[in-house]
Amino acid sequence: AKLRPDIECRRPKYKIPENEKYYVSLDECEMDGTTLIKFDVEVDKPYLVFPKGIEVVGYDAIESEHIKGIIFSEGLKTIEGSMVFWNEELEYIYLPSTFRATDDAIFFGLNADKFKYFDVSEENEHTLTIDGVLYYRDEEEGFTLGEVPSGWKEFCLPEFVVNISREAFDNAYFLEKITVEEGNSRYFSVDNLLCEKDDEGNIVLLTVPGGLKGK
Repeated sequence: AKLRPDIECRRPKYKIPENEKYYVSLDECEMDGTTLIKFDVEVDKPYLVFPKGIEVVGYDAIESEHIKGIIFSEGLKTIEGSMVFWNEELEYIYLPSTFRATDDAIFFGLNADKFKYFDVSEENEHTLTIDGVLYYRDEEEGFTLGEVPSGWKEFCLPEFVVNISREAFDNAYFLEKITVEEGNSRYFSVDNLLCEKDDEGNIVLLTVPGGLKGK
């Protein structure tokens, strides 16, 4: 059975015209075994489709500028930290059923101010996306919020989330409002700030939205 919450998406799915995809070959990639070390080929289409044969994406491995989207084929298992070396145009990342998210900064430092949408294969039983937000599931504890896209200004934390990753809001530079869906037993919102209660019942501030910092 698929490990997915029963929730209706509120945002339209990200669509990519077929004629805007560039199909990368392994010959264009610098590889170390099954690890992508570097791809820095300048291409004439805005969406990169990486081939099968890549299991790991190394740190800052992708250096192509003006890319709007990155699509990984089946076989990808993990990403080592930031995979993109400074790209202000990046909006979209697709992850296959074989990918497994963790709480280890998988996209930390995306440097993509316009980023809008994580997409994940519906066959992935561990990592998923809802409205472009990345989540993953611990089979014992439940769902963890993985990462909120950097281009968002408002975010509502679903009631099924029981944990929040260390980097969940690190790239959400323009976020100004965080609310929590009714029914969440751990988290709540106060004046657009994300909070929780500790074991003694004290209110603990967890996150100040990036767009409010300095205001």
